[in-house]
Order: sequence, then C-alpha cells, then structure tokens
Amino acid sequence: MPLLILDRLLLHSGRRLATISTARRFAPKAYLQTSSTWDQNVSLRRVKRLGKPQANKAKGHQGRSGLNSELLDPSELLDFRQALHQASQELSRPAISSRLQACVPDLLRLARNGLAEAGDSREVARLLHNTYRQSKSSGNGESFQKLNDLVKDFIKAYMQRKLPGHADVPVHILGFYKESRQFDQGIEFWNWLLHKGHGDDLDLRSFGAAIEMLAFYGVNPDYCEKLYIYGLEQLGKEYASYHLSHDAILPDRSARSLDHRDTSMGLLQGILTSRMLHSRWREAYLALDTAFRIRPSQIPTRFLELFIYNRPLGEAFQVFCMFCRSGNTVSGTCFTAMLDSLKDCFPKEDMRTRLDLLRSMTTALEAFIGAAGALDIRHLNKIIATVAGSDLSRHDLELNDQDGQHESHGLFVELTAQIIQIFAARGVPPNTVTFNELIMTAGRQRNNNILQVALRDLKSLKLYPTIATGRSLLYTGGQFREPNLVQNGWAIIVASYFDLNKLIPTDDWVRFARSCSYSDIKSFPSDQLELMKLESPSAYIEAIELGFELADKHNATKRLSVEESSYNEDDKTAIKVVCANITTRLTALNKEKFRNFKENPLDSLSIWEWPRGSDTNWERQLYDELTVDATSKVASQNSVNLSDSSHVAMSDTGIPFDELRFLNWQSINNLLAQAEAFDRRTKVEVDEAIQEGRPVTQASGGPAGPRHHGDKFRYPPSLKIYKQDLEDEKNRLMNQREWKDRILALRRLQS
Repeated sequence: MPLLILDRLLLHSGRRLATISTARRFAPKAYLQTSSTWDQNVSLRRVKRLGKPQANKAKGHQGRSGLNSELLDPSELLDFRQALHQASQELSRPAISSRLQACVPDLLRLARNGLAEAGDSREVARLLHNTYRQSKSSGNGESFQKLNDLVKDFIKAYMQRKLPGHADVPVHILGFYKESRQFDQGIEFWNWLLHKGHGDDLDLRSFGAAIEMLAFYGVNPDYCEKLYIYGLEQLGKEYASYHLSHDAILPDRSARSLDHRDTSMGLLQGILTSRMLHSRWREAYLALDTAFRIRPSQIPTRFLELFIYNRPLGEAFQVFCMFCRSGNTVSGTCFTAMLDSLKDCFPKEDMRTRLDLLRSMTTALEAFIGAAGALDIRHLNKIIATVAGSDLSRHDLELNDQDGQHESHGLFVELTAQIIQIFAARGVPPNTVTFNELIMTAGRQRNNNILQVALRDLKSLKLYPTIATGRSLLYTGGQFREPNLVQNGWAIIVASYFDLNKLIPTDDWVRFARSCSYSDIKSFPSDQLELMKLESPSAYIEAIELGFELADKHNATKRLSVEESSYNEDDKTAIKVVCANITTRLTALNKEKFRNFKENPLDSLSIWEWPRGSDTNWERQLYDELTVDATSKVASQNSVNLSDSSHVAMSDTGIPFDELRFLNWQSINNLLAQAEAFDRRTKVEVDEAIQEGRPVTQASGGPAGPRHHGDKFRYPPSLKIYKQDLEDEKNRLMNQREWKDRILALRRLQS
C-alpha cells in the first residue's frame, strides 16, 4: 500500500501515530523506490479523494482506439470459453498446456474487439491461480516461469485497462502473489488497485486478500488491523463495521445467515490470518466467533485450516468438530491433516492417552461423514495406520497367550474390518497400501492373526502387490522367522523392478539380507545375486554384508511375553470399555447415510472434556443477555417461540440455527479458556528455558511458527500442556459468578 494511503490510515485515528519515515521501515521496496514522489504534506482533502476507489472512465475493453480492425465472429468467444474449460481440466498435468498459454493472448484479442466480458477476466485469473496451486507441488521451475510470464502479461493488460474488470480478479491475483511469495509485485498491484482500479473490481474481499498477503509478508499486525478498519469504512460502511465486531447482536438469531454483501467472509478471513500468524489467539477466536454468528454453516474451509495448522491439537480438534456440527463443507485435506495430528500425538508409553486419541479419531470420522465430507483412500489408510499405532494388536496377542485362543482375531482386526466396511459402503474400497500397513503391523507385533487376515483379503480382492508389499513381507517374514514370506516378498520386489526396467536399489538388498539373517537363510541373498549376473556386483555384496551386520546388532527374534507387558489389569479393562464404545459407534455409522446431530450428537467435541461446573443453565441466560436486543421485536420473538419446529430454520445437520449459534458460542468460550491457559503455561515454560539456558522446544504442543498455506505439520504436537491445563481447571472450582466474569473478560466485554 503506498505511503499516502498509510498516512490516510494514521490521520483517520485523530492523531498522527507515526511519521512517514517511520512507516518506511516496513514498507516493501516495491514502493520505497517511488516514495519520494508522494507529498508528505498532502492535504487531508486530497488524501480522502485518492483514498476512495475511482471509477474507470475509460472503456478498457475496447482498447485505446475503439474496435480493432481485426473483426472477429462472436462464435470465437464461445470457442475461447470452451478452451478455458478444457484448460481447467488439465490442471493436474505438471507442464503448462498449450491451451493455458493461449488464454491470455486470446482474451486480449477478444477484448480489443469488444467481445470479452468481466466474467472472462475472472475465469482467466482463476485458471492462472489454480494452475499454480496444482503445479507448485511438482517443483517444476520451468513450468512456474512460464506461468509467471502469463500472469505478468495478464496483469499488465489488466492494469492498462485493456481487459474488463471483475471483483474476483484481485482476489486471485493477490492470492497468487502470496502463495508464490512475490510480495513486492503483489503490493505494486494492490497500490494500483487502490488508486486506479476499474472501480467495480475493488470490494471487501480484495481488502481481505491484501491483508492476508501482507500478514504472510510479515507486516506489522497493527498495520493490518488499520487496513481492516479502513476497508470497512471505505466499502462496508456502518452495517459491516457493526456486524463484523465481536459484540454485535443479530436481528434474527434463528436465520440461516446474515445475508448482506457487506458482511464479507473474505475480509474476515484476511484479518483472521493476520491475527493467527502473529499469535493473537484471543482476537482470532473472536473473529471465528463472528463467522459462526453471521454465517454458521457457510464458513470457508480456510478458516479451519488456520486453526489446524497454527493451534495446539486440543483446540484444533474442537474447531474441526464445530465446523462439521454446523454443516460447513470440510475439505478432505483438512480431515487428512486432523488425522495426521492425532496419529503424531500417540505416546509410546501412555496407553490411556492412546485410547483417548483413538476415541477422538472415531469422533472425527463421525463428524466428517455427518457433514457430508468426501472420503478417499488416504483417509482410510491413515485411520488404519492410527489404529495400528494404538497397540491393540499387542493387547490381543497377550490375551491369546493367556487364554490359548489363537483362533480369535481380536479387537484390532474387528475394528479395522468395521472401518474398511464403512469406507467401502461409501465407494472407497481398500487398496494395496491398506494391506501393506496391516502386514507391517502383524510384523511389528508378531501377530499371526492379522497377517493371515491381511493376506487372505489381499488375495480375495485381487489387488496387485507392489514394491511396498514386497518390503512389508520382507520385514514381517523376518520378524516371524518365516523363510517363505521372505522369499515371496523378494520375488515381488524383483518382478516389480523388472517391469520398471530398473535395477534393485541397494537399500532393498540391505532389507533382504537382514530378513534372511533373521530367518536363518543367509545363503539365499548370495544365490540371488549370482543368478542375476550383474556386471558390477560389489555394491550389492556390500549391501548384503551390511544387512547381516545390522541383523546381528539388533536381534529382533525375541517374542513379546505376558511378563514383559506394561499393561496392568486397569489398562486392559479400559481397552475393552473404549473398544466396545468405538465398535458400537462404528456399527451405527455404518448404517446411516446422513447424520442428525440434534438427535444423535457427537460423543464429545473435545479430546478431554473441559470442566464447566455443575450447572450450565446460566450460560443460556448469559447468552440471551448478550445476544438479544430487548427493544427488538424480532429478537424477542426469537427468544420465546422456538417450540414449533416446522417454522424453525435448521442446518443441514438437523440443528435449529438459534440452538446452533448458542452451542457454538459455548464452544468458543471453552476455546478461549483453553487458549488462555495454554498461553499462560507456555510463557512459564519459555521463562524456565531461558533461566536454565536451554533451547525452547516444541514439546508444549504450540505451533512451530507461521506456516504457509498448505504446509504439513513440522513438529508432532504434544498433549502435555493440554492435559496439565485440564487438571488445573478441574482444581479451580469456580462458582457461577466467577465463570460469568471470566467469559466476559475473555470476550473483552464489561461485566
């Protein structure tokens, strides 16, 4: 944003909070070089005039000289739009398609002849943005350079007003510059948009996209807050300023949403991003509370992503369940990230915590399916891996050792069979990866029941084994000291690499030799090497010797026994109780296509329930005091006439919107209390680390710092602090008055 506009923001507060020279400290170089052209002593009248978007007086879509002599048939516009559609179908390709490369020149040609419309500019901008999102994971530098050149050509023509303007274009362009981390170019475009834009292509969503880009650039969060207020004043007016505040009162709490163009979720998303990336947890949760108040079932998935990637697991899990309970569309990527986080938190020693996380994983699956989430094979395989990490197969093995009932499949096989059935009923059958995980689990716990079931189902489903299947059989065969499994696994690996026309890597030879050593067939690797008649076998001979050496160092043939088990009778009882609960819930989930969260609510929105006192009726009274305007006839009708369900608007999950807003309000109170406790304890840990002269680790479960859009978890989040805070809250026996005061303080409201 130019220094002139920054000066306008500072003047608006009634006093100059900073000088232009102070502002230049964080001003990006894109406009530092031209800042001398701006008059520091410009009058307030001129600042106000330039601060408002100016209407586009020129007819940009006709070019400088009206219609070009290159007259086109109107049917070419249809051909262009069809080509755009076909290009959008080719986004998964790593290379830039010829259709995509032609889209910008073709759009310019159509615009010169007066055939292009605003929607065409929008579709090209969206195509360019989505192409980058799809291709950035491939890491193809040449493709990115071609795409970047296309964006430059498009922006140049757009800023010269050769293309018709549309409100979606700035959102996509600013998003592209943010995700590609070309912040200087993004700020240059934003400057132009504020001063010389088309007039009809600057709205609150553009301000939200700009705030989000500046937040990722590292601009001062106070500056982002001022830009947020400035956007509301310029475009949103008083209506938006009021209803986007944290203490607003809805005219109708039972309505599906507050449908007004000025209540922009895009603007709210931008300021939420800034607050989240700068660890302003209170303001971030109040922004989330605002979103759940004005549009409880129409919140963009990006809101959820911010909490999953930047808040501890205990909080992120509750926000995920809130989104699903309200009927919001939750992406498969968010569900995958949630499963990853739960799996990463599994402790090695604490069986009770593993059971709690296993129960929470079941809740997440119920919530996602209940919100009409689209399951895919990644979800199935991650859930199977999570169940495998719970050590239920080890518990089954110990029971079989005690009772001599080796025929029993046990809890692990029963749970995995139910999960596979749930996914298969929704069009997601298991694949080879699913059974590879089961084979590995059988090897880790030396559980023959799991192995036999996995091999049987793999064969019955006629799934083709892969290299990973061969490696799984190598590992499991070594653990069981079973030569046939090792030989079969090696045969799969050899055949797979033969089909690929590639040599077997030395790492696979190491695995092969190690498993052969465990299975007492040490001569087999040398025999295989001799049969292959390789030209330079020295590297493979060294790999075989290394495998034998590793096997000698780590004797993995020792079988777990009951005496070595860490499970006591209480643990075993807890395992049976939790697994019975999960089995019942999975059985019910397998029978229902859609979930009514009113009649069949989730087991719990929290990994561990946060204490709320013995009586929570006062919360509804406090909620009514804060959200009902006594002078409003509509509000008073909402508060008394909810018994007739035929006239009450309900969410897609079966909850009346008035009740849903109250439930979300309660959940936000819990989250604010947890975030406050987490922040307090984290500061204590940081102080202790500084005093002891040791580095601050991620053991507290906090975020590792600002994460970019789409990043995976960099550190496994811990539940240590979350459980400590929970115990502290249980010991704080607050009465009703103290709870009210705390809620009001957390929400920055006066008692």
